Amino acid sequence: MRLTMRLSMTHTMTLSMTLSMTLTLVIIMAPLASASAMAHFQGTAAPKMPNLDSYACAPPVQLHEADQMVQTFMANLRKFISFTRFSVDEFEWAAEKLDKRLGRIVTLVETATPCLLDKVTFAQHMYEVMMDAVEHLKHGEIQGNKAVLLTHQLIELNETLLALLDDVGVPDPSLPYYEYKIERFSEILRFCEDEFSHLDGLDFRVRYYFEKQRFRASHMLGDLATYQLSQP
Repeated sequence: MRLTMRLSMTHTMTLSMTLSMTLTLVIIMAPLASASAMAHFQGTAAPKMPNLDSYACAPPVQLHEADQMVQTFMANLRKFISFTRFSVDEFEWAAEKLDKRLGRIVTLVETATPCLLDKVTFAQHMYEVMMDAVEHLKHGEIQGNKAVLLTHQLIELNETLLALLDDVGVPDPSLPYYEYKIERFSEILRFCEDEFSHLDGLDFRVRYYFEKQRFRASHMLGDLATYQLSQP
């Protein structure tokens, strides 16, 4: 089973610099898809942790090896998300190898270590979100279009929000500056929303995709904040 996921020159440069300065307020050093993974963001289910019961999985040694493969894959994905930026070119260059590696991991987990399915589901979700971002950031129209530039900023924002989740897609308040990052990211979202609201004459496709990214960021930020408040 595979779960398949830039106005004139002066104005564009000014907006880009403003967004860049806002984004770099937050530094991330560590770093819609399946229903299981997205439920954590949209509040439709309680955080779901992997089932490690011995009866549902492989022997300890094989389980450990499979778990290490998943963790290594996730660590490799997180390398492309740093300093609030998504390294599009680097990720695209490595995407084919990552896809093949993910395929092997999925096969292993489905056949031998099903108790790791939640981790693999989120790994697939994260990989697919990054692939979708590459398509729009690298290959989409950007020149002379403020609306598209703002949309691209939200795409990158959604990428960086993934860095606030653990390996099964659950918010991780133990990460450094977790609350501060949520506040700053919320400011970025509000800035993009305000700028976009003043644009006229946009076609439906542009508005639709901006709203899609805005909705995703808004719900993720809301759930990240709510999850933190729910912790003892």
